[in-house]
Amino acid sequence: MKIQLRQQGYMDADTGELFPVWVAKTSKGDWIHDPYVHQDGRAGATPADHGLTDEEAKELVQRNEQFGFRWKCEW
Repeated sequence: MKIQLRQQGYMDADTGELFPVWVAKTSKGDWIHDPYVHQDGRAGATPADHGLTDEEAKELVQRNEQFGFRWKCEW
């Protein structure tokens, strides 16, 4: 799995402010920052829905939390 930092990867829904975030490339070629939400952000998902293992999802979440990045989708 490829994880990389996107400097402007997450937009706060309330303020429109951009935040850096670690993202992972899914098996479909999409980049996600929350492995527990579908790509459209409207429904819950599992890491497997994105082609990620539980360990890969855990690594993605840990990287974001380590730096205090807001990785959870708010829907």
